[in-house]
Amino acid sequence: MIQELWLRPDIARPSVPTAPAADPRWYHRRLPGYAATPLYDLPELANEMGVGRLWVKHESTRFGLPSFKALGASWAAYRLVEQRVGRSLRDEWSTVEDLRALLSNHADLTLVTATDGNHGRAVARVAALFGMSAHIYVPEGTAAARIQAIRAEGARVDQTDVNYDETVRIAAATASGDRLIVSDTSWPGYEEVPGWISDGYSTMFREIQAALTESGSSFPDFVVVPVGVGALAAAAVRHFAHGPTRVIAVEPVGAECVTRSLRVAERTTVPGPQVSEMVGLNCGTPSFTTWPLLKAGLSASLVIDDSPMHDAMRRLARHGIAAGETGAAALGGLIASDHDVRELLGVSAKSSVLLLCTEGVTDPANYLAVVGTTKTKGTDMVVDIEHWQRRLRDLTEEYAVPGASFAALVDGTVHTAASGVLNVKTGVETTVDSVFQIGSISKIYTATMVLQLVDEGLLDLDAPILRYVPELQLSSPGLVDGVTVRHLLTHTSGIDGDYFFDGGRGDDSLKRFVASCLMIGLTHPVGATMSYCNAGFSLLGAIVERATFTTWDTALRNRIIDRLGLDSTATLAEDVMRFRVAHGHGLTDGKPVLAPTWALARSVGPAGGICATASDVVAFARTHLPGCDAILPETRAAQMLEPQTRIANGTGLDQRSIGLGWAISEWGGRLVHGHDGGTIGQKSFLRIVPDAGVVVCLLTNGGRTEELYRRFLGEFLADVCDLSIPPAVEPPATPVTVDEQVHVGVYERWGERLELTATEDGLRAKVTITTALSETLPDEVVEAVLVPVRENVFLTRVDDSGPWTALTFYTLADGSRYVHVDGRAARKIS
Repeated sequence: MIQELWLRPDIARPSVPTAPAADPRWYHRRLPGYAATPLYDLPELANEMGVGRLWVKHESTRFGLPSFKALGASWAAYRLVEQRVGRSLRDEWSTVEDLRALLSNHADLTLVTATDGNHGRAVARVAALFGMSAHIYVPEGTAAARIQAIRAEGARVDQTDVNYDETVRIAAATASGDRLIVSDTSWPGYEEVPGWISDGYSTMFREIQAALTESGSSFPDFVVVPVGVGALAAAAVRHFAHGPTRVIAVEPVGAECVTRSLRVAERTTVPGPQVSEMVGLNCGTPSFTTWPLLKAGLSASLVIDDSPMHDAMRRLARHGIAAGETGAAALGGLIASDHDVRELLGVSAKSSVLLLCTEGVTDPANYLAVVGTTKTKGTDMVVDIEHWQRRLRDLTEEYAVPGASFAALVDGTVHTAASGVLNVKTGVETTVDSVFQIGSISKIYTATMVLQLVDEGLLDLDAPILRYVPELQLSSPGLVDGVTVRHLLTHTSGIDGDYFFDGGRGDDSLKRFVASCLMIGLTHPVGATMSYCNAGFSLLGAIVERATFTTWDTALRNRIIDRLGLDSTATLAEDVMRFRVAHGHGLTDGKPVLAPTWALARSVGPAGGICATASDVVAFARTHLPGCDAILPETRAAQMLEPQTRIANGTGLDQRSIGLGWAISEWGGRLVHGHDGGTIGQKSFLRIVPDAGVVVCLLTNGGRTEELYRRFLGEFLADVCDLSIPPAVEPPATPVTVDEQVHVGVYERWGERLELTATEDGLRAKVTITTALSETLPDEVVEAVLVPVRENVFLTRVDDSGPWTALTFYTLADGSRYVHVDGRAARKIS
């Protein structure tokens, strides 16, 4: 129910004496990843809510961030920096790379703000785009996941021991010549920047207007807006000022500063404490700049507690929308409004209502605690496994995949299918009980054991790894001193990643691996960027051995395999031989050819040495669904999903971050996590859709596996939980001209050298494998042409029919140049 209500005495549309905001869309369209966020027309939810029509504007994928905040933060930061430069820059740049070059003389600037999460993360992202630093202050009680997400953008984060309003004051007090405050709240004397932020939000409303016009719909009768300090609500008031739409605010109990101010007709502070889970709204004072607009233009203001917001999160999930706590507030206000309140508001069964869902999932642990495995729209159907068996057979043939095994958990039931052969020479049929190498999905098993040991007090995520393997040395003294367990789990240690030393078949394999690390060094400074690191997980395996006083293989059996009854999971060849076993294949002239080697060394086991059936992988992965604590406390499983660092793919598609082991994505605003695996001629795919309780696993043994994954799993997930896999990267339809000469040179990491030369056809890449691993690959040297997407981002592929791969060029804080390919960073050496 509504806890407090303010209603304009004259409920008729108020008069707002303000001009429309300046249109910042030209700017937003130049930023990487810009796309209008979806406006959903939800007739079933409208029926549930007792209104005639209901739209939800879902701001969960704005520039790859899970909130609308980047619209305001990016525009305000641009205007502020432009002000510092002293002239308009609009006609001097067309890409963010151009803009960064223009601002290169101002790289010593730091963007500063206070935040409960989303605004600060947006400021951090913008600072990185501009080539500047960011310093973000967060109040007490800020969720660890939100702090980690800001740090993953490269910002410094300091947490205070006071509330949001006091944290704003702390941040503001640090303003200086090289520290620019980008605050979304205002006070006397600081009004310009918050005004620009509100102007930036106008892009959202222009998108709404365009979508409604395109669909032939009229403006809504009501728009319901979550309110913190009021910048978004002010933008809504201004946009709808001259039409029939009435704007209704929603605030949480304890932070109802706008409602209280409206009641006394002057800006008022609510002392708090502000403890709602709607953390983006936990503000005690309306913004000085936006208050006049709110006072003149709001039709009503509703105050709710967290209960209707939780209901809203669950309802939205059932309709395929993953909304965070703040994002669900608008629907929460509608849910809490009983018949009497609706009558006062003028909301009826014929009314059309627009809800602003301002964020996606920003605290995965709390989202899963609230929503659990509530099924999204479409997942209560029966899985026609015979259809999927036929589909798997047809697609494996189309994509020259010798054999594939599939398992899916839907509505608590595991469904399986298999197709093809395990070995093209023997012709042994692939069955659902066939065992494949799952490759790097093994890392999730290792990470799970690490978190078990952390929970038992035997390991510390932030302890130096030398505490557990003190004998470890790299090629130069001191290189490993700053590396922690967390760095290894998140691929940010800098340790040369694709180091596949063969430690032999004995139980001392990982001990010998540790000793051999004298041969390798650092690809990048510790914590400076992310580079996929197999060697780091072999080191984690050694740490597990030290903590459990047994081998990694035995620890895995004791802690996971036996506890879950995974009878078809093994790590050692002598154990795997008990099963129907897949062999890897390459492609020659489009046909599968048996790979020369079956498996990698035992010392690679913690990074990629597990063999299993698809159904065993699903049985393990389901323990990472909310509500399950079979092998790991639910709080620790949620901790594994807290974003730690971003993956620099540069394409704006399938923006991903790394948790503690997991790769974390948002597909259409919905949380999806998983991992891929690749060994010698075998490829595996694992995806978990927590809001639907769905787990899928596809295991293959060669061929065009990426295309099979996209077609088969894409169709399956669309059918069972109304979820689309993000599109594969493709070159732009219109060729792009960029400065290619700056990238010419040699880039190197352990095991691979990339030489880029300028030709008449554009940049040409020559990739040379420089380790013994080349013996297991079809080509030791590969050459390909690079196709520009925009400045610093290119695509390439080995053959004309294969998938495209992105190359992203960037510069670290120390000035060193890197290219990021397939999750791996290579440094420019000449």
